[in-house]
Amino acid sequence: MADRYWVGGGANNNWVTAGNWSATSGGAGGATVPTVADAVIFNGVGANANGTSTISLNITILSLTFTAGFTGSMVHTGNLTVSGSVTLHNNYSISGAGNITVNAASTLTSNGRTWPNPLVLTVASTTKTLADNWTVGALQLTNGFTVNGNTIFVNGSLTLSGGGTFSGTTTLNLQGSGSWIGSNPLSLTTTISGSYSLASGTVTFGGAVNNPILTITGILATAGSLLQIASSCTINSGTVIWNNVTMTAFSAMTLSSPLRGNILTIAAAINAQFIGGNRWDFNQFIGLAAGTIQTYNLQAGVDYQVWEALTINQGRTGAAVTIASNSGTVKAKLFLAPEATCNTNANFTRIDASIEATGYGIFSRTINTWNGVVTDCFNVNSFTDYEMVGLTF
Repeated sequence: MADRYWVGGGANNNWVTAGNWSATSGGAGGATVPTVADAVIFNGVGANANGTSTISLNITILSLTFTAGFTGSMVHTGNLTVSGSVTLHNNYSISGAGNITVNAASTLTSNGRTWPNPLVLTVASTTKTLADNWTVGALQLTNGFTVNGNTIFVNGSLTLSGGGTFSGTTTLNLQGSGSWIGSNPLSLTTTISGSYSLASGTVTFGGAVNNPILTITGILATAGSLLQIASSCTINSGTVIWNNVTMTAFSAMTLSSPLRGNILTIAAAINAQFIGGNRWDFNQFIGLAAGTIQTYNLQAGVDYQVWEALTINQGRTGAAVTIASNSGTVKAKLFLAPEATCNTNANFTRIDASIEATGYGIFSRTINTWNGVVTDCFNVNSFTDYEMVGLTF
C-alpha cells in the first residue's frame, strides 16, 4: 500500500498521467499512477494541485480522500471504483457522469458534498458505514450487504440487483424523481417524498434483519408493478393506490395509513397480521392456502373493504384458513361491496360488518359471524351472531 497525492503539473490533467502524482504531500510529480493498492489524496498542496483532474478511463483504487484544501475540479467521464473508504468535501467542483463504486467494507463521509452521479454500493457480506448523510444522483445496490448509519438522499433512481438482501440501519430518502427497480429484498427504512415510479416487475420490501418502515409522502406511480412484503414492516402509503401487493413470509404489517390498491394477495404458508389501526381497501383480496394452515389477523375495530372479489382457497379446496380479529373480545369489520363475488372456505372468527354504510356512502353486503365457518358466500347476506352459518345458504 502506498499514498498518492494529486499535485498536477503533468503533461495534461488526466488521472492516468504519472506526472500529476506524488508519493508525498506537495512533492514532485512523477510517481506511479494510483492502483488498487494505493490511497489517493486530493489536499490542494502544491503549485498545480488545485487544477483539474480528469478521469477518462475506469479506475480502481484503494481509498479516496478530498480535504478542504482542494479547491480544484474533478471531471468524471470514467467510473471510479474504491475498495476502501471514501471522503468527499464541498470545496471543489464536479462534472461528468461517471460513477463511484464502493466494493468493500468501508466508511463513507460526504462532508456535505452532493454526489451528482450514481453511487454504486456492492460486494456481498460487507458493511458500509455512513459517517454522515449523503445526497446522490442515483443509488445502485448490488449483491447484498449491510449499510449502517445516517441517511442517503436519492435524487434519481434506486436500483436493487445481484441476489442479496440489503439491510442495516441507514434510511433511504427517495426525494427526487425516478424509478425503484429490482426484485432483491430491501430491508432499509425508506421514505419516498418525490415523484417516483415502481418499474414493471417485483419490488420486495422487508427482510430478516430489522423491521423497516416504508413512508410515502409524495406521488408514486405503481402501474405494472408488484410490491412484495417479505417480512414484518411498517407501511405509510399516504394517498398511493398500489397495483398488486403480496405478502410472502410471516408478516406483521403495521399500517400507519390506509393501504389501498387493486389486488392484495396472501401467499401460501404464511400467517399474516394487520395492525396499526388503519384498514386495507382493495378491489380483490386473494388468499392462497392450499396444503397449509393460515391465520389472517385483522385489527380489532378496523373496517377492511373488498370491492370486487374475496377469494380464499380457490375452488373451496385446501387446508383451513381463519380470518380473525386480533382481540378476543372486540371484532374486526369486513365489508363486501354489493357487486363483489365471494368464494371462500374459511373460518371467520370475531369478524363483523354490521354497519352497512361504507366510507363511500355505498351499502355493502356483509359477513357477520362470531365463530362460524363460511363455506360459500357467493350470495352472502347479513346474518346474526351465533346463528349456524349453514342455515344461511
